[in-house]
Amino acid sequence: AILTRLVPSSSLGTGFLADGRFVLTESSPDGHRLLVFGPDGVPQRTIPLPRGRWSVLGGEVTPGRVVVAVSDGSIYTSHLVDVDRGTVRKLADGLSPAARLNGNLSYDAPPALGSDATKLFVASDGRLLRLDPDTGARTPLLGGDPPAARTP
Repeated sequence: AILTRLVPSSSLGTGFLADGRFVLTESSPDGHRLLVFGPDGVPQRTIPLPRGRWSVLGGEVTPGRVVVAVSDGSIYTSHLVDVDRGTVRKLADGLSPAARLNGNLSYDAPPALGSDATKLFVASDGRLLRLDPDTGARTPLLGGDPPAARTP
């Protein structure tokens, strides 16, 4: 039996959580939202996301906690979404997840639950950073001006 119909044109990101649940970011006239479905396909929860024009579904950093970035058209702002509690907490402005649950291409594999890949972000200036979602600590990995190349 059909449990629900998903409108492809409004679906922006889809992926499976480690426990078999399915998540989908969706755009509507009221804004973005994250839909959570059980492993059996039954809708479990709808979580409102911050307003924006685009969204990106990042990795699952710990069980049931995924990164979602939303852009207003200029920069992305990343948020940590707890799919069990239905909460959304801002992580950082100007950062978008580097690894995505749904991948960019058909051969992209989603990052493993809690892997280092779930903590990699691309800054609006092109730098690659590691962001600890619990502490907010940022570690630059690639890009930007290396210390030796900076002029005083």
